[in-house]
Amino acid sequence: MSAVESLYADSSVPTSTNQRKKPERIYEWYAWSYFNIIFGCLIMGFIAMFLSLRTTRYKDSENDSKARIWSRITLVWNILATSTGIGLTLYAILKR
Repeated sequence: MSAVESLYADSSVPTSTNQRKKPERIYEWYAWSYFNIIFGCLIMGFIAMFLSLRTTRYKDSENDSKARIWSRITLVWNILATSTGIGLTLYAILKR
């Protein structure tokens, strides 16, 4: 490498192609699970909280693949719990 080329070379940027990617954020969905316990279907909310705790356990043990899977399961379960809570509330209101 000549002196001119070394002036243009950026030594602050690593040249390794095996750089570790920044891991994506893994959500536990605690707030949504609490919401489902209080306002939604109670039993389904407690199951959602259990799933959130399981996601955290895998995340803390740095098992990102299982944590991502359990995060998705928790997300789907929270969607079902919220939908059930809304459905039961509408049924109770319209049944009057």
